[in-house]
Amino acid sequence: MRLKQADPLIVKFDITGSASPFRDAKQKPWLEQRLSTDEFRQLLMLCQELEAYVHAFLTLQGWQVALMMPAR
Repeated sequence: MRLKQADPLIVKFDITGSASPFRDAKQKPWLEQRLSTDEFRQLLMLCQELEAYVHAFLTLQGWQVALMMPAR
């Protein structure tokens, strides 16, 4: 439920280019390992609603997922 308690953040991010701004970022353990079972289930449901592939997010850091989700 951390998402429901989070403060909103407005980020201006140019997603018009094809190059990934995350290619040099350190990889983290998969999100499934970093989130509780309930949080991961919520992510899966959100991805389904947005027609986004959860596999695109699994090794990204949380802030990277937060930047990419609104673009879906």
